[in-house]
Amino acid sequence: MKKLFSKKGITAVIIAAIIAAITGISLILNSNPGIVTNTVETILSPIKTVTASIASVCEKIYGYMNDFDRLLETNAQLRAQLAGSSQEEREFAELEKENERLRELLGLAQRNSDYEFEMAAIINWSSSNWESTFTINKGSANSAIEEGDCVITSAGEVVGVVKTVSTVTSVCISVVDSDFAVSVNLNKVTGSASAKGDYALMKDGLLMLDYINDSNKVLPGDTVITSGKGGVFPDGLLVGYIVEISSDETGLSDYATVEPAADLDNVMDVFVITEFEIIE
Repeated sequence: MKKLFSKKGITAVIIAAIIAAITGISLILNSNPGIVTNTVETILSPIKTVTASIASVCEKIYGYMNDFDRLLETNAQLRAQLAGSSQEEREFAELEKENERLRELLGLAQRNSDYEFEMAAIINWSSSNWESTFTINKGSANSAIEEGDCVITSAGEVVGVVKTVSTVTSVCISVVDSDFAVSVNLNKVTGSASAKGDYALMKDGLLMLDYINDSNKVLPGDTVITSGKGGVFPDGLLVGYIVEISSDETGLSDYATVEPAADLDNVMDVFVITEFEIIE
């Protein structure tokens, strides 16, 4: 198509048409000038107009085709540049994310020199009326994680505890799971209590603080931290905050509901404490 409407082809057609017209006119004029000349001019006039219009249209079509090809080429170049930029942005974002993780790990290690950590990412959550568990991307083949290890955020907030360890992944129970339990201290009182998951509270993302008595009265807003007793959790980790105080069905004892300090809906990166100094 391009060859047919090339500038040289169009010019050749126009020149041929002009030569043919001139030759025909010359022959007619030589045989009978005058009226014949006028007649021929009258006949050829619309033909010349049509020929000029066709030539103009052909030139425009040729120009459009060239412009279209240039646009396609430019579009392809821009797409390639955009793809390269997007890839660079993704790589930069990944590097920034990794640097942030390393900074968090460094800060956590500096604050807790006796801890040994494994950095991990949560790859799946499984929540139902019966359990609240999550899976991390570390297991026996790529870490030193073991069952019973504590899982926290970079800020030292308790997320849960390792339940089972596979080759490259581990399943953990969260702080609101009914199987979770930890001995805790309260920030404004002496004495310890037990924070544990509860079926009824799990759906609301809360856990229970049990063993409240006259010696450890608590108020909404009080901080709940690990006591270090039992050897599973180091002391001083933030479990959550008291929401409200309630009485059990018998009315003989009180319990408190606790909101986890860790944002379980949005936490993605965690740290598993594999070793720590046990203080008796």
